[in-house]
Amino acid sequence: MPAVATFSAITLHTPASCRIHPSRKLIVILQAFPYDMSTVKFPSVIYPLANAYDVELIDFFDGYNYRQDILELIDGQVAELVKRHEHGFRMSSVQYKLVCFVIWGQPVDAYKFFEYNYQTEWLAHR
Repeated sequence: MPAVATFSAITLHTPASCRIHPSRKLIVILQAFPYDMSTVKFPSVIYPLANAYDVELIDFFDGYNYRQDILELIDGQVAELVKRHEHGFRMSSVQYKLVCFVIWGQPVDAYKFFEYNYQTEWLAHR
């Protein structure tokens, strides 16, 4: 059974933007990329990064334009990945990590992961 399925429903269904402390279990979830993705279940409702209030993300953009457009792009890609996953398409490990960062990680960490490890085209981050 994959690590994702072993966490409590409270942990799995509480969006990161509603938590005060970073999810320490996120590291375990990220390291447990399952061989059988069909057993992985993501929450049915994913809180959008574009609507998240995160002091660290605000500080990250301090002195620059807040990139709401990139946050919306991340939300769209994650929604598409989860939808494709529900229809049986396999995710790569980097796609799995992006989805996990958005669902269970801090918004600033999800943004940084997208910027430094996921995006394929250059976007000015600030």
